Amino acid sequence: MKSIHILTLQLKNLKTLKILHFMSAKIELLGELIPYIKKLEELKISCDEINEIPKSISNLSNLKILSIMGRTLQSVPSSIGNLKSLKVLSLSVNKLTRLPKSIGKLDSLERLDLAYNPLNELVETIRNMVSLKEIVLDKNQADEKKNKQIIDFLKKKGVKIIRI
Repeated sequence: MKSIHILTLQLKNLKTLKILHFMSAKIELLGELIPYIKKLEELKISCDEINEIPKSISNLSNLKILSIMGRTLQSVPSSIGNLKSLKVLSLSVNKLTRLPKSIGKLDSLERLDLAYNPLNELVETIRNMVSLKEIVLDKNQADEKKNKQIIDFLKKKGVKIIRI
């Protein structure tokens, strides 16, 4: 964890940082980094060892793109609904079985990628996403019958549904 602590110290001086990508890094202390990257607009994490998104993610009010792909993410905090500037949320290739209801508060969200997750069902509040243009659902376990009403509603709104 020494490398993350060093990174935290270095980020304190990068208060205007807008893009941050972590690839194949062990990210256990993401919550410790957030106070130093408040101007961040794009955060992409691709690693095998991220189990949760810290609740403090909601402090990144300028965040437009959030992508977390890692095979181990099991939950999303309800505070994610406070990311009012978020346009792209990609949570593909994880272990998510459900989403928080607060995800429906993401009024600016245009693209939601939930591919390759063992999702059981979509949360009803997805209907509230007024800017949603595309939702990716390939290779997940979301029951089409359970989600038919939500999917039909989104299709009527012109949302592109991607399933392979």
